[in-house]
Amino acid sequence: DDDERSQPIKISGRGYKQPQNIKILGSNDGKHIYLAFGRARDEKPGVYDIFFSESEDDGETWSSPILPRSNNLEDYEHRHMPDIFISGSEKLMIFYRTRGTMKMVIREKGVSAWSEEKVALSPLCDGIGDDNSMSIT
Repeated sequence: DDDERSQPIKISGRGYKQPQNIKILGSNDGKHIYLAFGRARDEKPGVYDIFFSESEDDGETWSSPILPRSNNLEDYEHRHMPDIFISGSEKLMIFYRTRGTMKMVIREKGVSAWSEEKVALSPLCDGIGDDNSMSIT
């Protein structure tokens, strides 16, 4: 039945708002779906940033796209090429590139707030410690 289909999430507009490097990750519970993508900022059309949206009902409904970090929200540094992971302790992590640097943000399971943006040495790590430190293999 066509009435039971979900409406797609709108992540872009025309022109500069076209999303790039879309990454989708499903959780082990089969209900949570995470989406990270690059898109131009509304207030600065020439500056691309990383946006995040999620579904808690297997894609039926989606949260409004947000900037997934707790700091540097007024910083218009160019961010692009996101990748999204879930650690063994179920921390949600987004890695992305800025000009010449890999950065990351983390969100704890069951928490809606994201960590501050940090420099990441490598997305290939042994794990994320309680203090959000990384050990590199």
